[in-house]
Amino acid sequence: MPAVISAVVLAGAVLVAAAAVGLTREDPRKTDAKAVREAGRVLASTAGVSLNGTYGEGPATFTVTGAGTARGTYRASGGQVSRIDAGSTTYLKAGSRFWTAHGESAAIGRAADGLWAKSPYGYGDLSLANLSPQRLGQNLLDPGTSIPRRTSLNGVKAIRLTAAGLTYSVSSQAPHHVLRVQGRTVSNAFSFDVTPLPSLDAFFTALRNDVENLKDAYNPNVIFEETGGRPRLSGCGESGCTVSGRVQADAWGGSGAIHLVTTVEFRGSTGGVVSRCTDATMATSKLLVRFSCRTSGGAWTSWYHSRHGRFLIQAMPVFRATVNSAQDISHLLLMLTQEQRQTS
Repeated sequence: MPAVISAVVLAGAVLVAAAAVGLTREDPRKTDAKAVREAGRVLASTAGVSLNGTYGEGPATFTVTGAGTARGTYRASGGQVSRIDAGSTTYLKAGSRFWTAHGESAAIGRAADGLWAKSPYGYGDLSLANLSPQRLGQNLLDPGTSIPRRTSLNGVKAIRLTAAGLTYSVSSQAPHHVLRVQGRTVSNAFSFDVTPLPSLDAFFTALRNDVENLKDAYNPNVIFEETGGRPRLSGCGESGCTVSGRVQADAWGGSGAIHLVTTVEFRGSTGGVVSRCTDATMATSKLLVRFSCRTSGGAWTSWYHSRHGRFLIQAMPVFRATVNSAQDISHLLLMLTQEQRQTS
């Protein structure tokens, strides 16, 4: 009789234990959602991220800080494009084909060829600020109604979901972190592997070198129209020649002060450039501004002495708007220093 009682008790114990296991098993959807939120918290607390993958016409790599400051390269219009996002402004350095492919004139393409330039309005380019670690992480803390799905990425078990218009791949095994983010701009898809960067010292060192080269960066958002006829020449002799005229600057998408640089090429009857002079002044959009400069020096004097009788002198002005004075660059570098201290 005692043996029978013992068997009943044991059987009951087994049944209770099995029921307890069933009650404590977590819903996979809840565990996946928890993993996604954990990956978001980790990413949002990171100083910066390295994004490596594809964008535009091929390979692309960017480093983005929590504040949205960024630096990197990608391919477009058959060539490499370098990009800097600093002080809430985007700067690009690319070949002339890049600019004309985006609808700019051949003159703007030549002026911007291989130089740092302020990104034109309405390019619809990739928003790197939306790919900062803070923004990416915050998206995962509240992904909305998106349902996580089990998948794998490069042999790693992962959770895939969509949040804030981006598709995330998150590691399903602890420690949970973001593996990849994908999306598209108006005209291009992108896919980046995400690598957290706990230190940004190397990034800021390289960025400062680039920022120093942003002084007098070209501004393609401004076009020019000469008014009042051809430029006027005066005081031309062996010591030099003065040219003056008027021009109207038209700033696309904005107003305010425009830094105008006028380079005048002096040409003789054969069409070759004899000498140059430069004038820099401030202009206001759609208002006339006067430019004036005088050429002088050995090249001009030598050419002038080589002429005999009456001869032709032509003055050909080339206008360009620029951004970033030396003071602006100093201010921008100070902002980067402050940002770096906050991330240390």
